[in-house]
Amino acid sequence: MNRTQYLKLLNNLSTLKDGYNIKQISYGKNKIISARFRYGENDIKYAKIFISDEFPLIPPKVWLFDDIRLEKISDFQWTTHKNSDDSICLFTGSLSDNSWRYQDSIFKIFLKIEAFLTQCLSNTISDDHSTIFYPVPGRPQDPVVFMFYEDFHEAKKNSENELFLYSFLDNRPAFLLTLKKNKNDFDVIKEKYGWIINPYYQKAYIVFLNTNILDFRRNLKGEINFEKIVSEYLEENINLSNYDYFAFFFKDSVISDELIIKTSQFNPLLSYLYDLKGKKFENINKIPHFKIIGFNPTYDLYQRTYGVLEKMIDSIEEKSLLIIGLGSMGSTIALELAKSGFRKFSLVDPDILNPVNVCRHIGFLSDIGKHKVEIVREQIMQKNPYADVVPYPNDLFLNKNLPILAHLIKESDIIIDTTAVESVGMLINKFALELNKVAIYCYCYRNAILGRIFKVIPKRTPCYSCVQQSLMKDEGYFSSLGKNSSEDDDLNGNVYFEGYSEPGIPGISIDINFVNLFVCKFIIETLKKELHQIPMLKADHYLWQNSPTKYGNEQVGFIPIGDEIQKDRNCKFCGSSLKLQNSGKHRKTEQKIQKLEKKLK
Repeated sequence: MNRTQYLKLLNNLSTLKDGYNIKQISYGKNKIISARFRYGENDIKYAKIFISDEFPLIPPKVWLFDDIRLEKISDFQWTTHKNSDDSICLFTGSLSDNSWRYQDSIFKIFLKIEAFLTQCLSNTISDDHSTIFYPVPGRPQDPVVFMFYEDFHEAKKNSENELFLYSFLDNRPAFLLTLKKNKNDFDVIKEKYGWIINPYYQKAYIVFLNTNILDFRRNLKGEINFEKIVSEYLEENINLSNYDYFAFFFKDSVISDELIIKTSQFNPLLSYLYDLKGKKFENINKIPHFKIIGFNPTYDLYQRTYGVLEKMIDSIEEKSLLIIGLGSMGSTIALELAKSGFRKFSLVDPDILNPVNVCRHIGFLSDIGKHKVEIVREQIMQKNPYADVVPYPNDLFLNKNLPILAHLIKESDIIIDTTAVESVGMLINKFALELNKVAIYCYCYRNAILGRIFKVIPKRTPCYSCVQQSLMKDEGYFSSLGKNSSEDDDLNGNVYFEGYSEPGIPGISIDINFVNLFVCKFIIETLKKELHQIPMLKADHYLWQNSPTKYGNEQVGFIPIGDEIQKDRNCKFCGSSLKLQNSGKHRKTEQKIQKLEKKLK
């Protein structure tokens, strides 16, 4: 039977079984049916059935009432979906007997309602599909309650029954359940997790049940009085009116303090917090409750990243990154790498955030005037409070600061240059080669139509100077910034473009971020090679092109660059004829750095 036939049947309800006392009204294109159901010996329920215009693709919704006036909704809470509107769940997606199938007729709706009422009468409801959404009786609320695993273990170990509920984040419906009672205790938490705010707290009583959540449901046997339910699980008499909240922790709350890197290792904190303030205890189904989520910041913040990079976690967390240039590229790259699990950052950029930067930078209007390195540091710490981020808001490319730059390069594992300034790139290239460090260079051209990403691995790939020499030979690959008639340089080397009052390269954030995200992936793939894993990105050099160029290349996307750029044997930085000379330079650089380290100490 097709949808047209269904709608025709819906409009001819007289074909249904006698005795339902059916009435129908139109609700837009939808239908609402009122019906009476007899079950058991003399039991009667009244129902309203909502049938969508999209029926049978959308299952019907059913509300049950105690009397014909349709005023009081019956409490069949254990069969509702999230209790958003008190409609009962007759039609699940679990392929059980109660599952809704698109070929089911309207008459099947009535049969299902009758079967449901009979099961309720005999307490034989077998379909536990609703436990996915609604494991315990009560009225679920949206705010989320978090609890540190360390508090969970401590409370359980020491039989602590009193916890305290703090507001978790400012202006958000979230709470933190903790053992910390006084301000001094909470100041320790705030110092460790600076993003937590606590304008007030309220008292909660908790009880650890020696039963799992399914047995708890079965043991209810229809009991809805909250005090009676609670009394069965308490070892002492308590006055519930003395508490703002009450929490159940179930036996199947198995919490691991170890690193969770696979889905199979995930064990939720099965617990629910009831809001008792001003509530009557006669009906548990009318008492709001919140789901409590176990929270271990050390691991949970990056659990989903670990699931993908599980074999690289240790390496990612230990690698030290030096990012030079924290503008529209460097700021995003730094933040994305922090979100991928990197924890050690040195950030170099003397610039402050100007109004013209806001549209492409991760900083906000409220950050205008702050150093870019400080803005990036703050945002990384908001993503990972365990990160070690050191900002350098000075120009380290001045002659007097070069020893500091050399020291940072020595202490870093990967250097990332986003400045697009050739003189800066040459200095980084010099120090990185001498100190045997991997360097990644990335920049966008005018309007971000093109971008370039390449890495320099000492003794293996062409160095920065080799790449620049190759690019200048072939106009089709562009030089660093490219010269054209619409740009001009001032005396300080700043690049200006026609129509722009501030120096810089035009381009929208969307186009630039294609390159930024690729750079982050490029860095992770570089680490894979180091760990002897097979990388997805096999080339050492890529060109990003978001539209066909006048140089005849019609390809759009990231284009691997291979033999087009060769290592220059006569390169003054990495040429084979300078191997002995370079080894001497390396020793001299090491000596300079050692002297600097002594001064720093």
